[in-house]
Amino acid sequence: MLELFNASLQSTGPYPYPNDEYLGEVLSSNFISGSELATLLGFSNGIAKDDQAGWLQFKSQEGITFLVAKKTIRYRLSWNQLDSALLVYGGRLVNIKGNTYKVRLLRGAEADPTAWLTSMSQENPIMMQPSEWNRFIHRVAAGNPSGAPSWANFTLSDLSIAVSGTGRMTLCQETLGENTLQNIARGNTNLSIFNYTNKSDGTIAGQDHYGWRPVLELVGVAKEYPGSGPGQKWLQAGDEQLGYFGEVSASEMITNAALKTHLGHASGSVRADQGWLKFFYKGKVVFIGKNTYCTSLTWNNLYAAGGIYGTKDNGKYPASTPVNQYKPITWSNGGKSYRLIPRVMTCAPEPFENSQDVSTGNEYSDLMCRLFNTNPLPGSGQWGRYTAAQVNMNVVHMGPETRGSGTSYAAVRGYSGGTGYTSLLGLTKVDASGYSQHFRMALEIEGDPTMEPGTSGPVLWLDPSDQAAGSTTILNKSIKTITVNNTGVVVSDEGPRAGVKSMYFNKATTKYLRIPGAQMFNPLSKDFQIDYWFKPEGQPAGFMAIIAQWAQSSGNAGFISNFNAAGNNQFQFGPYNVNTSLMSAPVNPNLLNWVKYSIRRQGNLFEIWEEDVLVFSVTSATAGTLTIDWLIGTYLNASNVVPASGSVPLSGWLADLRVYDFYRGAGNDNGYPYDEYLGEVAAGDFITGQALTTAVGVTEGVDQSSSVGWLKFRIDGKVLHVAKRSFRYYMPWDHLNSKGCVDGTKTVVIDGKTYKVRLLKGAEADPSAWTTAMGQANPAILGPSEWNRLIMRVSVNNPGPASNWASFTDEELNVASGSGSRTLCKETITENGYCVGRGFPELKWFNYQMKSDGVQGNANFVSFGWRPVLELVE
Repeated sequence: MLELFNASLQSTGPYPYPNDEYLGEVLSSNFISGSELATLLGFSNGIAKDDQAGWLQFKSQEGITFLVAKKTIRYRLSWNQLDSALLVYGGRLVNIKGNTYKVRLLRGAEADPTAWLTSMSQENPIMMQPSEWNRFIHRVAAGNPSGAPSWANFTLSDLSIAVSGTGRMTLCQETLGENTLQNIARGNTNLSIFNYTNKSDGTIAGQDHYGWRPVLELVGVAKEYPGSGPGQKWLQAGDEQLGYFGEVSASEMITNAALKTHLGHASGSVRADQGWLKFFYKGKVVFIGKNTYCTSLTWNNLYAAGGIYGTKDNGKYPASTPVNQYKPITWSNGGKSYRLIPRVMTCAPEPFENSQDVSTGNEYSDLMCRLFNTNPLPGSGQWGRYTAAQVNMNVVHMGPETRGSGTSYAAVRGYSGGTGYTSLLGLTKVDASGYSQHFRMALEIEGDPTMEPGTSGPVLWLDPSDQAAGSTTILNKSIKTITVNNTGVVVSDEGPRAGVKSMYFNKATTKYLRIPGAQMFNPLSKDFQIDYWFKPEGQPAGFMAIIAQWAQSSGNAGFISNFNAAGNNQFQFGPYNVNTSLMSAPVNPNLLNWVKYSIRRQGNLFEIWEEDVLVFSVTSATAGTLTIDWLIGTYLNASNVVPASGSVPLSGWLADLRVYDFYRGAGNDNGYPYDEYLGEVAAGDFITGQALTTAVGVTEGVDQSSSVGWLKFRIDGKVLHVAKRSFRYYMPWDHLNSKGCVDGTKTVVIDGKTYKVRLLKGAEADPSAWTTAMGQANPAILGPSEWNRLIMRVSVNNPGPASNWASFTDEELNVASGSGSRTLCKETITENGYCVGRGFPELKWFNYQMKSDGVQGNANFVSFGWRPVLELVE
């Protein structure tokens, strides 16, 4: 029989699959380990083994690339358990390193179901037929019995085949036609052996020879969601309406204790942290706690803290004292920043009645139930294989929804001992016991998950330039909410450059600012950068602490940047009296004037920069703990109070202080680290110039460049779409003002979002000062207007000083010549009758003209153009 089979095999040549390929080994460290794959699948059955054995990569004659585990990665498990987790016949899609793979089992027979045979092992002719086991595993093993040329010569021990250890029998995909309770297995006692086993076998001691050798079949490049926040950026399952990314640790996201601190409610006891589960839901990325949030907490308690609805209003059913429900959290990592909106996981319709069907249309049913190893809502699909206890769904949950038209009762799911997944009832919002103890929090990403996240701004940014001189209220302008406690520091008109004010520290007594350590990061465990301008009030008598997280007690300090009597800028790091002379920059001859300083850490590299020039660096080990506050103008003594001995009061002016929790480098942003260019937006994907003209009622001027599209920016926390070219020319400023299109009183709705329609800001102030000269002689050409901060930075002719984002030509931007090349701007001139214009005949040109100029038909006014700004209303 074997001779006949071999003869038939030879009938099509020496081997029927000559174009099969072996592509080599892939290390687990470069791809995925066995335990990581099991976690990705939510698969917990069996016992892990050979976690780092790696993968063998092949390409079949049919053009399919796939990887096979070099060794079985789990044992003491059954075909049925794998089928439940992997959906053996359909496969499970996972995303690894940016690619999508189908996880399945090896094919150990030529047909599925395969024929029943009265004998197993070598007497079975199937062992020689062209299954994946024979086509690929045989050809990389020593003693290859296939008759095809060998690719490699791994021992059977290398491949975990026919060994005395665990997992030597690889469970394969096929079942037996005559007995649906049995499946195929290969490699029990030798490479070519062919067995069939019961699908339920392998789950008890004594059945340790059953092993899982997964196949990862390449499907294609996974879609990446760079703006989806912490954790994996590719979906494991589903789509943007209902999808699952995987788990994210609490340390990477936020702990329950930190969330409680952020929301600010005193009542309730936080539950143990188990991390977060990351989903797509109705087009938005949502993180849902793997554990519930708090016990002994009422609906009304959480509402009063702004934590129920996550909306920019008082919610659908506010309590007796309405509270805005928008409490964003800023999450930053690696120089990128996200906003997370906390709220409660949805459980029911809004409003609801006790008898309603809640098996779909809410996050409890649509997302969480899909993670159970047995989904309690049949037909809704399955993504994970957790038990209810593993994701803490075996307790009751109170939702945000209110029953009927009343305001007393909130939705509760999962009662009746945690088994009522499809049940719903309403309980009072003031009950802090029993059913109402458990809320499962959700954190919703704000913004477009397909876009790159925004640049992370400073953790702390103190710049009082927009505050009145003499004020003792120093505001934090960062995108994070950090409390700044003041002890007499005042705002001064003195500053390092025009328009920049400073914080004045009077040397007569100790003046300082204090920031709670719990609201800042740990400088001993991560990179950071601190930028500031400083001008001392005379030569110091000793050394003055400028900014510090430091105390005079061993093991209880972080860093201190100070200025000493010799004129050195010093930086110390680590515990008190350790690394106390870490860095001391050379004396700056300009020391009594304004100097820009920067203290930076990147790994164990520490740097001092002065005026954007590196003046000192050193490599040093780190040590110490963080238990104290950050201070500006002094530091703490051994009892964690001020003043500290050995330091004289800070004397002088401190301006534009920025603290970053990452190494930012010397990026030239001209003082605007938040400004971002988010790319081009096609008119067809947003709105055309003609459609906008009609929507706002503009009737004067001549259409041009209607379909050229938009440039998208983020500036001062606002998202702006700016027309790439002027949409109309011969445009009087007065006509645009009459339509509400100068200062944004006119709004339009595009794809359900509201935008203010206004003009670009072309000057630093409004009204702008009159100057006797226009064009390049006007100092406003480099002031921090929107024209300079945005339009200049996307031009190939950018005159600076900030760096480029893109390099569009003058023609592409319509800024130097031709119709509409002088952009009408928002500002007026102090004297009546004039407005500001930018561009024409050069990008940076600053002009002013009569508000009524631009009448159609007058050749002198053909350059006056309308370049609208659409500002997203949050």
